[in-house]
Amino acid sequence: MAWQLFDFYDLRGRNVTSDWLLSLDRVMRARMKSKLQSIRTFGGTGLPGMVTDTREPHIKEIVVNGQLALRLFLCRGPIDVRAQITLLGGGRERDSRYVTKKPHITPEDAETYRQQLFADPRSRRKPHEFSEDDLG
Repeated sequence: MAWQLFDFYDLRGRNVTSDWLLSLDRVMRARMKSKLQSIRTFGGTGLPGMVTDTREPHIKEIVVNGQLALRLFLCRGPIDVRAQITLLGGGRERDSRYVTKKPHITPEDAETYRQQLFADPRSRRKPHEFSEDDLG
């Protein structure tokens, strides 16, 4: 079953996920986008090892390991938890600790964003846009 992917927009109207993805080098951005394509196609739970738990109970993460340990935080819903995933922003992990320098966020930041999302889903999210080069 295909899933709908959405991006979270912060209180200033900025797409937190897009800002984070643009901060990555081309190779790591392509690896993360490939995982997003797979999740969109197969769903958030059908891919062992791709979506994992975090220390926040409602926040999951997409893991991309490499020279940098990247984490893209997400939650289900908020409107339909069986068919929608909202991307809440990304982080970087080093030595089992999350880097807190913007645009990187932590699982706790993602939980704060999730709460804002659930309080006002119509203005806090928009569909994730896959560009043509993401599809090939």
